[in-house]
Amino acid sequence: MQTSPTPPSATPQAASPPNTNPTRSPQSCHRASAHQPPSRSATALRYTLAALTLAWSACGGGEGAATPDTTTTDTTDVKSGPIAAVPGDRVGVAIIDITPKLLETYTDKDGDGEFDGCLDDPSGTAKNCLEPFQDANGNGVFDTAFLAGFGNTRAATGVHDPITVRALAFARGSAYAIVVSIDAIGLGGDHIQKALSTLESKGFDPSRVVVSSTHTHQGPDVRGMWGSQGGGKFYSGANPAYNAEVRAGIVAAVEQAAAALQPATLRVASRRLRDASKWFNGKNFGGMNPEPGVHGLIKDIRDPVVVSDQVLVVHAKSANGKGLATFIGFSGHPELVGWDNTLLSADYVHDLRQRITGALGGEAVFVAECLGGMQSGLGAPVPAVDEAGAWLWSGTGDAKVPVWIEKEGYPHARAFGIHVADAALAALAEVGEPMTLDVLQIRRASFLAPPDNVELKLMYMLGLFDLDPALTVRTPECPGWTPNDNMHPGCLPQWVYHVRLGPIELVSAPGEVFPELFWGLPEDDARWVAERSDASKRGADRGVYFPHHPPACDAQPWAKACGEEKKLGDCDCMEMHALPYRISDAADPRPAAALLAAKYKFLIGNGGDHLGYIVPEPDCHRGASQLSGDSGDHYEETVSLSFQMATLWRATLESLLAQSPAEAP
Repeated sequence: MQTSPTPPSATPQAASPPNTNPTRSPQSCHRASAHQPPSRSATALRYTLAALTLAWSACGGGEGAATPDTTTTDTTDVKSGPIAAVPGDRVGVAIIDITPKLLETYTDKDGDGEFDGCLDDPSGTAKNCLEPFQDANGNGVFDTAFLAGFGNTRAATGVHDPITVRALAFARGSAYAIVVSIDAIGLGGDHIQKALSTLESKGFDPSRVVVSSTHTHQGPDVRGMWGSQGGGKFYSGANPAYNAEVRAGIVAAVEQAAAALQPATLRVASRRLRDASKWFNGKNFGGMNPEPGVHGLIKDIRDPVVVSDQVLVVHAKSANGKGLATFIGFSGHPELVGWDNTLLSADYVHDLRQRITGALGGEAVFVAECLGGMQSGLGAPVPAVDEAGAWLWSGTGDAKVPVWIEKEGYPHARAFGIHVADAALAALAEVGEPMTLDVLQIRRASFLAPPDNVELKLMYMLGLFDLDPALTVRTPECPGWTPNDNMHPGCLPQWVYHVRLGPIELVSAPGEVFPELFWGLPEDDARWVAERSDASKRGADRGVYFPHHPPACDAQPWAKACGEEKKLGDCDCMEMHALPYRISDAADPRPAAALLAAKYKFLIGNGGDHLGYIVPEPDCHRGASQLSGDSGDHYEETVSLSFQMATLWRATLESLLAQSPAEAP
């Protein structure tokens, strides 16, 4: 009987061979939207299951909690594999292009930017197959990439900028750590485990490689939630053959980064974007941005308005003094190109990396931090820039203000990426400090993630997800699983990583973490202190942190609203949040960053898997549902694997950090 998650090293025996048939299977259900537009109205699901009266909870179900398994944590005393034990700090970087090679076009008859045909009808003449496509290779199948994020059926019509896998390797002596970043919405943990198994067969220690996704909403659908429909059939958006190419890209990037290791000198710096310019904040936060609630160029569209706007940058120079590689991390959904786009792109991340490499040389690797709750620049006016990246202004003297870009699109994304990059460059120049890898360690611990979300389980049952069932755990150790439960896909094995690079500590989470879970709440602001526990202080006209709070909910207890009711009298409970607001009911109320001792701290979002949003459990409304069309200000719960995720992740992290401290290599 399996009593703990299958570690990556065991996956070759458990995994079924990858499906190399690029044809997508027809399904009977459509996909959910990945994110709301700024209006906070969810993109239409267009499920064909309207006839089913489903009184299911998006966050309900699942008894008990998974016990963290820390028996597989690793220290620096491990085999170095293909990386030789060489004194001194070394850095290597690699980029692998994984842009889909074949993108067949279609005729968008209604001009809505969505493919309304059938994947197996090139002529578009079969019943309800409304739009034809060009079958360039004559296989009778629409070979395209569906863009992941926002609404579904966004078939890619071209490439704006490359989709890549990037790896950044750090080494000192026999110790090494490799961070991988994929331009994707979020690669599944089973694919990552298979890639790590391949790397292990090549001599690498898989526990020393942490794989993350940037979460671009303009990249290929690697999960399956954003496909197409036509002729009464529904198609997964994931292409198993392409996902195999992504796995191969991970392996190649790690191999090439390791082979490129060379002596390097490093500098590190961090800065909050809110401190970079008064134009990056609205009046609610002491700035001059036209949107009052903007903070650090982030418009948090879910209450409470708590943002993570740290820019962390690590720059490595080679022995000859030239730029070698730059690590840059920031929160903020890469979705600023918008939902009308049909070109493949890394979104603002592309422009950010271009700006960094243009200034510093070498190559840049971007890693997303806290993405939940909702960390996004959508709806946030951004100062425009010219072709060289210089700000554009209007007026003179006291009337001089930036030219604002207020609508999503490539200009918006480009300006946003440049502003984040410039904040990183300024931080390096002004407060950057030398660092060494005198402490280099990467460790991990595992836990079982139970799928409590009935809607996601339904999508799994209908075959929408590209998920290898051989790598799920269907035993009593999986919370909520019972024999013969066909609606339960099994628990998903998850890893939590802790990486120490000299003065930097990084921890990973397998999803989009709410910033308060990592950084905490703004307890130094009297307005927050008032709104946290007093509902009468909340609301757009009474406070700043809970603008969606309805005054009709002032007297309603959150404990009853959460999980029991969607409406209490005139109170729309779906717009209400925990009262008092808190991130946990555990004995230790501190945020995760408070558990880290290093000067610089960072969270690797979508690290090891992408399981949707990781919501503070006390604020999870278990009645939120997209099937019923009722999610209000709790949209994130509808695309979260489990309401227990935050608690399980935190417990696993605590057990990992409680082990022996990092040692010098």
